[in-house]
Amino acid sequence: MENQSVYKKHFKFKGIDLDGNPQDFYGKLINMGFQLVGENTLVGKFANENVKLFVFYTPISKVVYEVFVSIPNLRWMSAKTSYFNLKDLLKRKYGDCFSIEEFEYPYSDGCGYELAALKEGLCRYLTIFDMQLGSIKLNICSSEENAAVVLIYTDKENEMINNNERDLSALDDL
Repeated sequence: MENQSVYKKHFKFKGIDLDGNPQDFYGKLINMGFQLVGENTLVGKFANENVKLFVFYTPISKVVYEVFVSIPNLRWMSAKTSYFNLKDLLKRKYGDCFSIEEFEYPYSDGCGYELAALKEGLCRYLTIFDMQLGSIKLNICSSEENAAVVLIYTDKENEMINNNERDLSALDDL
């Protein structure tokens, strides 16, 4: 059966449609200099940073719908600087966004315990760019003993396919 989504527009990651089978998607990234290091994991350069990419695809039809970009193992100030630099670049390219950058008591920015706040879920740095074809989420996450800056590129149409296929699988279990 021919892939129906070939004829539709999709959200892009590095100019590549978030669509199609994972092997073709990996091939395009490898041609851009990324290296495949695991089943759905690649490493390489993105926005002048050394990153890990995680590619997600639907469970039944095996269609790419999402890419996680992780800048791992950063100290707090490096993570915060990277987050705001990426946010600025994304705003220049995509425009309006929703952002929340906050700490909850007893933590605050500059207290010296920002990584502890992050690990405890008492620190949120999140920016969301919501567009017609997809979205980009930028956030700072806890990563082992440090922080990671993560970007999540999601194609809306293929995410719906993923959700439907997951629901079908769950219904089969019931």
